Amino acid sequence: MPLTLNGTGTIGGLTAGGLPDASVTADDIASNAVTTAKVNDGAIAFAKLLSTDWTSSHGLAGYQKLPSGLIIQWGSSNANTSGVSVT
Repeated sequence: MPLTLNGTGTIGGLTAGGLPDASVTADDIASNAVTTAKVNDGAIAFAKLLSTDWTSSHGLAGYQKLPSGLIIQWGSSNANTSGVSVT
């Protein structure tokens, strides 16, 4: 029997595993169905990156902060002074 999502938010057709219809609802699946405790030790899990992990200021002089913490900076200079070292 195929699984069906009814307009009431219940899932029908779950009889193969011995569960009666409507014993699993859409809320049961959508609301934190996979928690940290349920993830197998051998599974690969990725942390969510926030927009604050990628802060930047783009322009002639600017920077890009990567989620790892590395900050890449750049800039320019038009000085023609001898003995000036720019790194």
